[in-house]
Amino acid sequence: MKLIDQYILKEFLRFFLITFVSFIVLFLIIDFFEKSRMFMSNHATVAQIASYILYSIPFVISMTLPVAVLLATLLTYSFLSKYSEITAMKANGISLYRISLPVLAVAAAVSVFLFCFTEMITPASVQKMEHIIKVEVQKQQTLGFFKQNEIWYRSQNAIYNFKMFDVEKNILQGVTINRLNPDFTMKTRIDAERPNGKTNHGCFTICSSQPFSQMPPRRWNGRKKKSSRCRKAPTTSRLFRKTRKKWDISNCGAT
Repeated sequence: MKLIDQYILKEFLRFFLITFVSFIVLFLIIDFFEKSRMFMSNHATVAQIASYILYSIPFVISMTLPVAVLLATLLTYSFLSKYSEITAMKANGISLYRISLPVLAVAAAVSVFLFCFTEMITPASVQKMEHIIKVEVQKQQTLGFFKQNEIWYRSQNAIYNFKMFDVEKNILQGVTINRLNPDFTMKTRIDAERPNGKTNHGCFTICSSQPFSQMPPRRWNGRKKKSSRCRKAPTTSRLFRKTRKKWDISNCGAT
């Protein structure tokens, strides 16, 4: 690494740490004061408040890290331009692309880190943070049902769909079983509303069972079917003759 790269990275990291830590502290302070009334009304302990703040830090990092990188980049090159250091670099034959290369490399590394961090760490911390607020502080019960039509299971010869799952009673409702042939075609569909209540070994009351017969594949005989759109519409004289004929027959039957 050249001396100019070290100098630019040193200035960038200095501004980055200042802005990044400032954003995190401001975010946590504002969030704490927004929820302070809720903590006091529910008599939250110091440990619960501290654990909530601790688990909210990954979410704050995911939200503030891109802005901190952007702001640190602007401050770095603004101060370099203020003291005519960019002009001195250009006078020595260093292009603007070469000057921006160290910060671009750091931004690319931060992007990869933020992607992995957001996908692996942030969801678990947000879930724990919501659990502390809803269950431990507000004394609410955990969510008892999953969303409808969201639970799917694929076995070797069937696809299962569960519309609703009751966590407290450990009961599945709205079960659909699609049995498949080895060639992945539909064999049988079984619909069951709920368990029959007599046993806990997976016995359901079957509402409907629909088998699917295997249809032989159609072969193309080389002939083209005439489309219904190509048929000629009857003319006015033909319609008139048909209407007159029907009217004559009905009158003869009446006489």
